[in-house]
Amino acid sequence: LDMLAQTLNNDGNTNVRLAALTVLQKYSFDGHASSLLVKSLDKQSDPVVQLGLVSQLGKMKNVNIDEKLYALANNPETFVAVRDEANKILLNQDKL
Repeated sequence: LDMLAQTLNNDGNTNVRLAALTVLQKYSFDGHASSLLVKSLDKQSDPVVQLGLVSQLGKMKNVNIDEKLYALANNPETFVAVRDEANKILLNQDKL
């Protein structure tokens, strides 16, 4: 799991990072894996990977990412689709 997170956070290829995210998502029930996904959200600048992470983390019940979602939703430099997804998750959880 740590190697997948390392790949997700540092690989130069977006497709490779997305593949690592896909595999990590399969282990999202695991506390360590979910923690790695949450930490990865701070490290991602690629909108495609951010969108995948936000979407996955929004489905998970055992993580608290409200502050990160608010930060993404309120940052004018955040890609529009990522902002919209963050707002949608916050709205669905009655936190807006």
